Amino acid sequence: MAEQRSVIPWSWSSLDSYNTCPRRHYEVKVAKNFTEAPTEALIWGNEVHSALEVRVRDGVPLPRTMQQYEGLAAKLVAAPGDKYCELETAVREDYSACGFWDADCWNRGYEDLLIVNNAKALSADYKTGKKKPRSRQLIASGLRVLALFPEVQTVYTSFAWLQTGEFTTSRVDRKDINKEWDAFKQDIENMKWSEKNNAWPMKPSGLCRNYCPVTSCPSNGRYVR
Repeated sequence: MAEQRSVIPWSWSSLDSYNTCPRRHYEVKVAKNFTEAPTEALIWGNEVHSALEVRVRDGVPLPRTMQQYEGLAAKLVAAPGDKYCELETAVREDYSACGFWDADCWNRGYEDLLIVNNAKALSADYKTGKKKPRSRQLIASGLRVLALFPEVQTVYTSFAWLQTGEFTTSRVDRKDINKEWDAFKQDIENMKWSEKNNAWPMKPSGLCRNYCPVTSCPSNGRYVR
């Protein structure tokens, strides 16, 4: 069995993974008994992120296969403010900023593009898949930005849905930091409880039969007793 690691520091992806199915999260993310093969969609998404990073930061033209994103990229380049691409952001449990790999890191994440313009900031997260409902990922992102940039009072966070050119937006204000972080605490306590008690219940869903890599789980379509 692979070496286990703590559920802290947590990221949005780990929290979302746990809430989807604690058993799957443990086997894949914590114990690492199973791995997920990268899908074509994931590979494409990583390529798009890399291309947009160098387009916005360095002015490198987008490849021919991504010209449909040039309009968005041009708007981001023209936006006023200091720009940070693929920025690592992290906070301690007291919500103060820290290094991404610091021993006391509590939450961490990446900002695909952060634009800081005096007291306001915009954090954009590029999404190459289908548009989905609003996510608390946007709130966590904005809270980390507020910790890292004391001069910023309001962060506008956004999913940029590249397929349609639409945006899902949220807003986080400095005066609401404690209230917004508090909304995550019960989920984090649930993860810590699972770790402390080594209890990772399975949560069957429509994804189990064909899409879950954890073949040791009875809900998996490839399970063999």
